[in-house]
Amino acid sequence: PGALPAPILYLSRTFAWPGDSVRLTCSVFSRTLATRIVFCKDGEEVSSQKGLVGKLTYNYDHVVSRYSSGNYSCGYKIKDSDNRMTRSQLSPAKQLSIISALLAPTLHLSQTSAQPGDSVQLQCSVFSVAPATRVVFYKDGEEISSQTGSEKKVTYGYDHVVSRGSSGNYSCGYEIKDSDSRMTKSQLSPTQHLSIPGKASMCVHVPVSQICPAQQLSMRGWGW
Repeated sequence: PGALPAPILYLSRTFAWPGDSVRLTCSVFSRTLATRIVFCKDGEEVSSQKGLVGKLTYNYDHVVSRYSSGNYSCGYKIKDSDNRMTRSQLSPAKQLSIISALLAPTLHLSQTSAQPGDSVQLQCSVFSVAPATRVVFYKDGEEISSQTGSEKKVTYGYDHVVSRGSSGNYSCGYEIKDSDSRMTKSQLSPTQHLSIPGKASMCVHVPVSQICPAQQLSMRGWGW
């Protein structure tokens, strides 16, 4: 790298789908005319263009493929009157992430058997190249709760107060909205079953000697 100051690179978006167009904008701050502007991916040149007098900002429209994921940067070259070429430092890198099918999250229950009135925490762990816009919890495939996603947040909790109707299969999923407001849903997590045991019966065995006291009285009244 030369002594020339590094330019600054901007991406129109930091995650995209194959087929999208992402604009890379390189801002050059140099008192001398930049002879050539270079755009790089993972340190390798992917595009270049001639510098123009009085121009400080240069654009490169990149059509996204599934191989476009990586770290992008830009730089420039200056040729002096003796035809000596000097390269600038590269700009700080910007990461572009490519989304295909969203991976399913994982769901963990704080307990798998509970009584009415208990609180069971459901934890949904999201692993995505782009921040989740919304995280959704489901019971038997029906949405029961949702919350707004947060950048850099991986685990989302939902405290469920148990009722008699809480027995069932629970799962979670997430949604991502891009800069064009397109919404994509992930696959649902593998289900986790929550059991709500009924009240224990006072009677365990069928023989008359083991029948509930109230039933024995009733039977004696009928001549048993």
